[in-house]
Amino acid sequence: MHIFERNFFDKCALKPSLVFRFIDDSFLLWDHGLECLNHFVDLLNAECTSLRFTHTSSSVSIDILDVTITKNPDISISTDLFVKNTDTHQYLHNSSCHPHHIKRSIAFSQALLIKRICSDPLRARERCRELCHWLIRRGFSKRKVMAHISKALRPPPRRETRHIPVDTRKIPLVLTYHPGLPDIGAILRKFKSVLLRSPVAQKLNMEPILSFRQPKNLESRLVRARLSGPRPSSARESLKPSPCPLVETNVTCVLVLTLTHLLVVR
Repeated sequence: MHIFERNFFDKCALKPSLVFRFIDDSFLLWDHGLECLNHFVDLLNAECTSLRFTHTSSSVSIDILDVTITKNPDISISTDLFVKNTDTHQYLHNSSCHPHHIKRSIAFSQALLIKRICSDPLRARERCRELCHWLIRRGFSKRKVMAHISKALRPPPRRETRHIPVDTRKIPLVLTYHPGLPDIGAILRKFKSVLLRSPVAQKLNMEPILSFRQPKNLESRLVRARLSGPRPSSARESLKPSPCPLVETNVTCVLVLTLTHLLVVR
């Protein structure tokens, strides 16, 4: 997309003064009038017939991704959270089978996102009240949600910026999550000295990092990501000699007739 965008802009006589792109959504500032903008989009669609570009323009306010950008009378720009009318706010339910730290982080992370998007602090607090309403409907405690939102809206403490080296040499301990599991992290920290008695652990000299995999739910048991088909008992059964259709003479070559497996024939 970047190469396509660069090659197209090199051919244009009139270009946008500013372009921001996220995957296939772009935000442009256009200074050449609405008629020239429509002509610009027509040229964009004519550049590659396999792609279809649509656009929305406004001289006051426009929505892109989850942000509403508004041009104020004093030519400044303000931003607000954009939510589609069809959004049902189906956040993770509090009774869901997920680790507690994941459910605890929903209110804080969403409030922090609202704080960064909304340029007006009063509007940010209004959006956070709406967030609290939707999380309560998903089974969360109002007291805990408000505590996490207040923490996110709190001004960050001033800290000196310094580089702290991070040891990336970690061995993941991957377990299937279950609500009845004990605190595995606390157990690892408590018996770390016992673990280091093992010759293998001493040789690795790395701390394990705890990670959970999602257990199988009803959807994963009913839906398969790949189709199951008959498997050949050997590689030779999936290869049969037959006349090659690309050669005029009746020369027999080996064609792969069954594509249930990828094979390497030496």
